[in-house]
Amino acid sequence: MNENTINNHFKKFKVLKCNNLSLGNSLKLKCQEQEQEQIFKDINKDIEDVNLDQIISGIGKLEENSEHVYNMMVNQNDIVQNTFILTEEILISLKTSLEDMKILCY
Repeated sequence: MNENTINNHFKKFKVLKCNNLSLGNSLKLKCQEQEQEQIFKDINKDIEDVNLDQIISGIGKLEENSEHVYNMMVNQNDIVQNTFILTEEILISLKTSLEDMKILCY
């Protein structure tokens, strides 16, 4: 395995690591805001007040939040899959390199 290949693997790895961190932070912020909990409280209050427009609005917000979290999970899965691919490429490169070294030793 030459230095160029190693550097390319490191670059790919750093990009995947940054993407993973970014999505993790987004999800963490979404959960820390406790937005869902507040929306549920608002919906319950609106139900008590029989405010149908606000109830519909609250349900729309929940749907939007759920879609956002789902999209983040899809992106996270893509990053994990790409990490598996990169790891496999590295392992194959190492195996090939090891086999080449064995041949050279003989």
